[in-house]
Amino acid sequence: MMDYLIYFGIFLTIYTIVLYFGMNYTNMLFWKATWVPCDVPDFIIGDLEGLSRSRKLASALRETYKKYKSKMGSFCGFFMSARPVALVTDLDLAYNILVRDADKFDDRGSYHNKNDDAFAENLWNLEAAEWSVLRRKLAPLFTSEKLKTIFPLIVKIGDELKKQFAAADENEIIIEIHDLCQRYITDVIANCILGLQVNSLQDPSSEFRLFTKKYAMKSCSTWTYTLMQWKPELARRWHLTQTFDKVRDFYYRVIGGTIVEREKKKYKRNDLMTRLIELKNAKVKANRLSLDEIIVNSALFFEAGYEPSASILTYAFFELGLEQLVQNKLRREITDVLKRHNGKLTYEAMEEMKYLDMVILETLRKYCIYPYIERVANDDYITNVEDFIIFKDTKVVIPIEAIHHDSDYNERPTAFIPTRFETEKLQSRHPCACLPFGAGPRNCIGMRFAKLMIGVALIALLSEYKFDLSSKCTLVMESPKDRVLLRPEKEVKMCVQKLQT
Repeated sequence: MMDYLIYFGIFLTIYTIVLYFGMNYTNMLFWKATWVPCDVPDFIIGDLEGLSRSRKLASALRETYKKYKSKMGSFCGFFMSARPVALVTDLDLAYNILVRDADKFDDRGSYHNKNDDAFAENLWNLEAAEWSVLRRKLAPLFTSEKLKTIFPLIVKIGDELKKQFAAADENEIIIEIHDLCQRYITDVIANCILGLQVNSLQDPSSEFRLFTKKYAMKSCSTWTYTLMQWKPELARRWHLTQTFDKVRDFYYRVIGGTIVEREKKKYKRNDLMTRLIELKNAKVKANRLSLDEIIVNSALFFEAGYEPSASILTYAFFELGLEQLVQNKLRREITDVLKRHNGKLTYEAMEEMKYLDMVILETLRKYCIYPYIERVANDDYITNVEDFIIFKDTKVVIPIEAIHHDSDYNERPTAFIPTRFETEKLQSRHPCACLPFGAGPRNCIGMRFAKLMIGVALIALLSEYKFDLSSKCTLVMESPKDRVLLRPEKEVKMCVQKLQT
């Protein structure tokens, strides 16, 4: 009997391995069978050879995009591990997927594991029906009207940021800008959304700052991430989760504690946490948010805004240090607008700074934090090219990093040229030529807030200080190859000098 069980176990193991590899092999013939152009994928790893060792995911997507963009069809085949995905190479198709026919691609297909990781059931990951309900409740938090009420809080933290440069009032100083940008963004999001005054600008060793520095952007390896995204069933079977236990416990303690204390004391403030608590206690049940939903999505707002916004702000200072003419032009605009508003930075004053907006958009274009947008077809979708069909349940990838660096849509893509976002030029450009916040109903809910944070910091500092790259700063910004998100790999040291009045 024991021998029988041993032989049966061996047979079952071999059968499972053969079945698994057989299914993978079948998947890797998918695009060939549909006559969609694609590279011959490597077994198991697909088109991801060298990932995290010698190249980033963004590079793999860009290489394939360039190779097949000018060929027949509006998309090509790509293999994330053994999973076939449709890589969009045509901007009209990108627009149709994100905007015109968004209801046919209303899921991101993001990995989430409800059984093992309920903390990841947030606005980013939820599927269409649940996402739609939650988005409707949260969208009013980020309207221009609501952001206008919290703008003074952002300006106040911008003033605190300026104090970190007091030493430059006497002599030129060298400062590491990325860490400072992280602390500034930490204070703004914690203050305006989480309702917490963490003061990481004043105290870099505060509990919140130390925790976020260690855990907020801590993520799994590129290969684990790829497994979650492209073999989700297997990842769930292996109980892979996106959330670290310490992260979940921390947010429940600090955000949950804030909510309990505010409700107990009936404390209200002009921040988004007050509005979230109002939604928790809404009279109409359909409009309510649960305590879990508030904590989970507040954590999402922090993590989605923290490192991306800090990195973009860092890249903006880096480019302004390189491009002194751009820095001077932006400073002139800031000075002129503030003069018209009696030296006071208001929401309306910032809206008048059109060149500032161009600088932010150009930074977002050149330094694409997340290299692609993903969607899943909820039915067979016929494109405008005959025989090119995106079949139901196929993952679709729009390689926005590749598009941002495509010279057909962005002339001299490696150059930093804010004027490419002048109103007249935008009118003649394809709406999907630059997609830092996505497009359509599932675009980034916090894009206005992110631009406000970045803009206030630039105004606060450029109005009083001149920035140059130090001799210790490289002229090309590198990013870690083992991470999907773009961020500076090394310290970004800049020379800062007080402007002569």
